[in-house]
Amino acid sequence: MRTHSPKHTYDSAPRPDRHGHAVVIGAGIAGLLAARVLSETFQQVTVIERDLLPADPQIRVGVPQGRHAHALQARGAAVFEELFPGLRHELTKAGAPPVDCCAQARLQLPTGHPAPVASGILLQPCSRPLLETMIRHRIARLPRVRIQDARTVTALVADKSRRRVTGVTVTRRTVETAGRSATTLTADLVVDASGRSSHLADWLTALGMPRPAESVVDARVGYASRTYRTRPGDRAAAEWLVLLNPPQAPDTPRGCFALHIEDDQLLVTLQGAGGDHPPTAQEAFTAFAASLGHNLADLLKPLDPVSTVHAYRHTANRRRRYHRLRRWPDGLIALGDAVCVFNPVYAQGMAVAALEASALRTMLARHTHGDLRGFSRRYQRRLARITAWPWLLATLGDTGWQAGAPSPTARTGQWYLTQWIRRLPQDQEMYVDFIRMTNMLVSPAVLVRPRHLARILFTSLRKQAAVPPAEEPSSLQQAARPHNGRPTANQQFAGDPARPAASTLPGPSETLALLQALRCKGAADEGAVAVATALPQADVSAWLAALCTRGDCARTGTRLRLTPTGRQYLTDLLTVERRSLPHTELHSLNAEFDPVDAALKELLTAWQSIRENHADPSDIAGRLGELHRRARPVVERMAATVPRLTPYLRRLDHAAARVAAGAPDWLASPLRDSYHTVWFELHQELLDLTGTDRAAREEAQAAAERAAQQTVHEGGGKP
Repeated sequence: MRTHSPKHTYDSAPRPDRHGHAVVIGAGIAGLLAARVLSETFQQVTVIERDLLPADPQIRVGVPQGRHAHALQARGAAVFEELFPGLRHELTKAGAPPVDCCAQARLQLPTGHPAPVASGILLQPCSRPLLETMIRHRIARLPRVRIQDARTVTALVADKSRRRVTGVTVTRRTVETAGRSATTLTADLVVDASGRSSHLADWLTALGMPRPAESVVDARVGYASRTYRTRPGDRAAAEWLVLLNPPQAPDTPRGCFALHIEDDQLLVTLQGAGGDHPPTAQEAFTAFAASLGHNLADLLKPLDPVSTVHAYRHTANRRRRYHRLRRWPDGLIALGDAVCVFNPVYAQGMAVAALEASALRTMLARHTHGDLRGFSRRYQRRLARITAWPWLLATLGDTGWQAGAPSPTARTGQWYLTQWIRRLPQDQEMYVDFIRMTNMLVSPAVLVRPRHLARILFTSLRKQAAVPPAEEPSSLQQAARPHNGRPTANQQFAGDPARPAASTLPGPSETLALLQALRCKGAADEGAVAVATALPQADVSAWLAALCTRGDCARTGTRLRLTPTGRQYLTDLLTVERRSLPHTELHSLNAEFDPVDAALKELLTAWQSIRENHADPSDIAGRLGELHRRARPVVERMAATVPRLTPYLRRLDHAAARVAAGAPDWLASPLRDSYHTVWFELHQELLDLTGTDRAAREEAQAAAERAAQQTVHEGGGKP
């Protein structure tokens, strides 16, 4: 437990135009920015932080997202520089220089990536701990600010009328009492900057006020991040210093955010929307990167990891509408994630917090008289206007991942934004305007500039004119393909006709095998699908082309992935298949599979340690051989129960044989049909057959880990 005291005393007596005491709850980015602004107009500012704050850049419990990719957008960086002059230079000296968004950053889209062009729009990529520590050290040196860590605010204190907040109740662990002590800290203004975990709604309820309405848009995005050590010269020779490959609803659920940061490190954050979360197993992490359709996995292969893989799942957009409450107490404001939380994939949080702090600074400067009555309510309304555009941009894309039909307005907005993004690789002017908008240098009104609007509409009309009229199906075809041109799942499995010629659509068994192979792999070329299904490659190529035409899958370069329509159709097929199989047998297989799966994870951990320490890998072949002998009877039973799983036997045999022949990379390499790659896909098959959701299972495991960490922090950690 420490108090970060100023290095020197106040340099002047209290002035009449200064307010008294301000308390800021939370020493994250938003809280520190607020403290910096308040120090200009308050005699004293106290920042209360629950965590024990480290002296150097380190991950802390209260900021679990700190392990993942962060970057200061151009507008936010300008405000940071205004409040902390020289900060950008200090970050550069620490090894985190600014990057030209259009020249040194790559925006990877399903339709390609725009060509580099100098724009002068500067993004500052760095680790969250580095940025926060630099700002906190500057704040701690301000004569009117003190930072008190290892303390928790548990309640608001109000006057008798409950119309004005007069302070907070603070608890802290003490060595002397081996417990917690509570004190009241009086304040003229309380600022809630405690982030996603804010308890403000509960505190207001305790004061007799209604809970605010909330808007939540959850794209079910999951993160998994890992840091790698780059080699000398890698940064100077890199094709990009920042790689932004965002998920795109509804067809592209996977993406990444990778950036070169301080200490010659490459921070890679993999992203999966719609519940398609990246795994935390080390080799599966690289396999997920390989499924993205670009060369990130190849770049990672020679690099040494300097961290394990860390997951993050709390990514829902959430807006608490405090500005609409009919009653709002004086002496209290809320900002940052305590009010409006954005899906981190859009990298808006720190920039919006900077704009909120700038607005607070401006409003306090204009509020020259000492009485703060009415100020808090005006500020909350101003904050609502600041967050309106970022909220719209974040949720417009994310509603595409939600269940149910979007509203006509949302559907139109999604369509227009999708058309915009598709044109970016070919239209440099649209690309630069898009980057200016996402960096908050211009409003989203730039999206409907007459030039851009005309190009979107012209392209759309031209595509519609190029679509030939559909032939009317015969009554027999209509009976076989009701509603959407596909047989229903029940019709697919009512009978299994002989395999059709390659010039027609695949039969029911082949359709299920092809679509499931794409689902398990995320994205794959025709050759990989042929290997996975044991079907002739010429037929696979023709069938996949037919499925693309029907809309079940889409092609990006040489790789194919499921569309939302194809994913739903596959779900229907799997449901019918599952109903036809013996449930007891499937769950028995699952019970036999889990111990072998655990043994394989132990072997993979050992293999990772061998690689990192450059140790002798000679015993890997023997250990895998023993494991494969345990696994094969289980897989044989699975294939006997579900015949379409038979190719997994041959694939596992092949990978095990390659390892036994002296090629240990065939144990876990994501760039080939390695033992772990095949096993991971087989595990997905088993989860599908038993109706188990992998994302929910991993989320439960992650929640258990977070609970364990919190227990250590609160009970077993340092007081």
